[in-house]
Amino acid sequence: MIDYNQIIGSPVLVVSNNKEIGKVKELIINFETGKLLGFQLSEGLLKELRVLRLEDVKEMKDTKIFVDNDISIKPLHNFSQFEDLLKKEIKIKDNNVVTESGRELGTIVDFSLDEVSYKIDKLFVKNSFLRDLFKGKLIISFDKIISISKSAIVVKDDFIKDKISESIVEKVDHKEMVSDVAMKDIE
Repeated sequence: MIDYNQIIGSPVLVVSNNKEIGKVKELIINFETGKLLGFQLSEGLLKELRVLRLEDVKEMKDTKIFVDNDISIKPLHNFSQFEDLLKKEIKIKDNNVVTESGRELGTIVDFSLDEVSYKIDKLFVKNSFLRDLFKGKLIISFDKIISISKSAIVVKDDFIKDKISESIVEKVDHKEMVSDVAMKDIE
């Protein structure tokens, strides 16, 4: 898993000499597929937005990104697809999460990407109306997402039913386990 909060601010290094040539400012994600396309880097000396395409990454290790050379980093205007995505100003972190019927679930505090496919894997939500049920943590898998926009991430209504059912089963299992222990103590 690659966590958003850990990759932001990560250095981009040349693999041959460990020279730092940038830091990750933001992830560039195709919001329809959930796939990571590249990285927006902090501005250089010319204050020009720079990007690194995922296919130019040699290796991602710990919280470091390695490339073959500094030519891998290019001005944003070289990639119209990246420009279009960034102009939409859609953010995943700090975005609101709502169900398709309009129920507010909370705000994204982090998300993870699969290390192989580089697709969004899970969203981590806080301030859920179900916080007592899930101890304040709500984890949403990407397959439950209907859409991602600037104003909200919309998830399927059945997500809530699935989560409530899981929680009830866990509570029932826990009660049965407690009563089994209590019965053994009595005997």
